[in-house]
Amino acid sequence: MADYAKSALGLKARLDQKIKRRLDLTAFFEGLRSALTLEVAKANIELLKVGAPKVEIQQASLGEPTIELVCDKAICHISQDRGVPSIGAILKGESGEQTITFLVLVDESPLKACRISLTPEIEEKVDAVQIAATFVDALIAEAP
Repeated sequence: MADYAKSALGLKARLDQKIKRRLDLTAFFEGLRSALTLEVAKANIELLKVGAPKVEIQQASLGEPTIELVCDKAICHISQDRGVPSIGAILKGESGEQTITFLVLVDESPLKACRISLTPEIEEKVDAVQIAATFVDALIAEAP
């Protein structure tokens, strides 16, 4: 005989876990958005000191998991893939195009990420601030 009460509880637990994961990923990306604002401000102070072009943030509509950074002719398009889950940046600049991707570690509390590389075993776990710094630094390196 089927135990529908047990099945219903299992379904409810799975649905609750999906909602929690979506909310956690959204919060992590919004943390990245805030961290990028701070990192861009820090970078722009230094860029201004040497008379270099500053970094600009092109905000997507609120709630959209995308952000674009621009420095002179270099562009960094940042987006979140909630299916994988990951955060990636496509940088286009002086040396062509490159991709930087961080895999979000959903089992970490608070959430952390790890850069996807050819040697994953040596990659450290990072937070949104460290991801933001990586993206801003990479953008400045790509600017002409």
